[in-house]
Amino acid sequence: MKRDQYLLTKLIEECAEVQHAACKILVHGVNNFKPGGTETNAAALVREVDDLMAVLDMWNYKIDVARVKIKQAKLEAEYVASNKLALAAATEELKQQLKRAARGNPMSDEHPMSDEHPMSETQTTQGNP
Repeated sequence: MKRDQYLLTKLIEECAEVQHAACKILVHGVNNFKPGGTETNAAALVREVDDLMAVLDMWNYKIDVARVKIKQAKLEAEYVASNKLALAAATEELKQQLKRAARGNPMSDEHPMSDEHPMSETQTTQGNP
């Protein structure tokens, strides 16, 4: 195996380990750690990113600072936009809940004892003496 192939293989491996460490944070939290271990999930992620950077450095990867700054600005803009969308969706849901509550039914748009409701009075008496 040539050096570039080996480093590409290591790059793939380290990227997978960074992904795994990041997912552990999402599932178990930043400050959680493996039972019997002492390294937090955050520390494990930092360690894996360091390993990834080591492989990139061995590959003679040169960081284009201007490109990194542009990417950081795009990521920040995406983050702000996604928060605005989430806020708009939550606001709309709250408005709908308030409308339903004003009609006397906070959980559903239909009245609990309407003909369409599965437990309406006409349906519950059918077949029962």
